[in-house]
Amino acid sequence: MSPTISDIDVDGEILFLMVQASSTLQKQLTAAELCDLVGPSPSAASIQAVVSAV
Repeated sequence: MSPTISDIDVDGEILFLMVQASSTLQKQLTAAELCDLVGPSPSAASIQAVVSAV
């Protein structure tokens, strides 16, 4: 069984830097997902959106 997002310790700073550095990635996420990713604890749905986009 593969781990789910909630099972993985996600580094929010890494996610933020990835999104900040990639205009292509920014275009693939919704405004709500982008706002959530810059917050202190991104939701599993926003993290999954980044994973799917990458």
